[in-house]
Amino acid sequence: MTKPVIEAIDTVKVLGEGAGQVQALKGVSLAVSGGELTLLMGPSGSGKTTLLSILGCMLSPSSGTVRVGGQSTAGATPEHLAKLRRDHIGFVFQS
Repeated sequence: MTKPVIEAIDTVKVLGEGAGQVQALKGVSLAVSGGELTLLMGPSGSGKTTLLSILGCMLSPSSGTVRVGGQSTAGATPEHLAKLRRDHIGFVFQS
């Protein structure tokens, strides 16, 4: 098995506050190796866009670990996250 190029480990994302708080991701783990084709499917509101935004270094997880190219994104500066996106991530938005 090859080393993952991107991975999420027990990733949690909480959005909002108080009564409007939503746990968009609840302990999601995923590892994708180079050359793999991975499909992400689910109903509207299931957290697909949130997960992709975290894996694409556009959002930070509330807890858990995200690694891109073996490098953790925890505590990374906006400049470092931009470099990770530029060097390792391709992202095509639906619209």
